[in-house]
Amino acid sequence: TDYLTKLYNRKYLDEQVTESLEKDQFGSFILIDIDEFKQINDKYGHQKGDEVIIQVANIIKEQVKGKNAIAARWGGEEMAVYLREMRFNEAIQIAEQIRWNVEKNCDFHVTVSCGVSYWSSETGNRSLSKLFQIADKAMYKAKKQGRNKVVY
Repeated sequence: TDYLTKLYNRKYLDEQVTESLEKDQFGSFILIDIDEFKQINDKYGHQKGDEVIIQVANIIKEQVKGKNAIAARWGGEEMAVYLREMRFNEAIQIAEQIRWNVEKNCDFHVTVSCGVSYWSSETGNRSLSKLFQIADKAMYKAKKQGRNKVVY
């Protein structure tokens, strides 16, 4: 697990997604980035920035609790959720719940941008790098559209 957030680390997430791609029929991936995080660090200091990361991680954990999900710290202020055998529409709803709860429940006025991707045995997108690429493009599209959005 990641020391700061207590989320899984990226290595564990990669291993679990790879296993799912081999065994399961479908799954969804959410990439989450804290909007304008550098400004929080610059204005309030890195300790407050760490508190924000912890708060966002706790919201993510709460939103995926009880689901067949792996929440991980992707790196820096980015986090990811892999939803094993979860349909695309359900994953979009979870991403939206995360986005909404971060906006409403963080101590600082913090928002997140989320990119969602999906694979199935029918689509042939059985690659972790492809899942990440699609989610990453969607996340950056959310940022370009004004942040605090879920894009897929």
